[in-house]
Amino acid sequence: AQEMLRLEEESLEKEIEALESQVRQMRTQYESASRQLEMERVSQGRETTMLEAQLQEAEIGLDAARIAYEKTQLKAPVSGTVSSVNARLGQEVNPGMPLVTLVDYDSLYVKAQITERQLELVEEGGRVRIQVPTLGEEFPGTVREIALAPQEGTRSYPVKAYFDQPADRARIGQLANVLIATREARDVLVVPRRAVLEEDDVFRAYVVEDGVARERLLELGLAREDVVEVREGLQEGEQLIIRGQQFMEEGTPVQVVGGEVS
Repeated sequence: AQEMLRLEEESLEKEIEALESQVRQMRTQYESASRQLEMERVSQGRETTMLEAQLQEAEIGLDAARIAYEKTQLKAPVSGTVSSVNARLGQEVNPGMPLVTLVDYDSLYVKAQITERQLELVEEGGRVRIQVPTLGEEFPGTVREIALAPQEGTRSYPVKAYFDQPADRARIGQLANVLIATREARDVLVVPRRAVLEEDDVFRAYVVEDGVARERLLELGLAREDVVEVREGLQEGEQLIIRGQQFMEEGTPVQVVGGEVS
């Protein structure tokens, strides 16, 4: 098999050398005809037409040889990384047969689904966080495409979130979570969610003031997994009870012993 491969490579090299020789021969003929035409134009103007025809014929031959030579080299229409080679040297191929598969890691994206109600909360250009559980990493991303029609057989709309920076360790086909911020708040007061008590849609928390617990009724804003925004009811710098608050009442004596203070 190695000998056959060597013979095929030698045969291909000979074909390329023959084409290169043909290109050089056509170029020589072209240059010779050009010089001869210039000389004959000075001495014998009557043969100009014939020599011009010869020159044109040499140009056509040179172009044909150049095209044949260029077809011996395979060039990809786009840049990328080779992920698989589907053909071998000497194999007969047909038009349309994929020879090489290229992957463009600069355009890596995650395809997700959103519901009809979520459409108004997501917009193209919105910032997202892309989590790849198998890598244990999180990457910044941007929503670039939102489908105009739902996926066939569902009422979910495909969304493409592109990585903002190269993710060399990520691989095509891996599962990822896309966290989309539907609203954003900056420079706000946040507290741990476990510190907030809820009863009949009333939110409250307890702070330590002069050694006793003081109840605070809260107006909450945005929330995420571990913290929640407090719009009214607390002031920055107050000592918040984050453990045992479910046992507190207004005026209950409090003693902090090695606990967390927020």
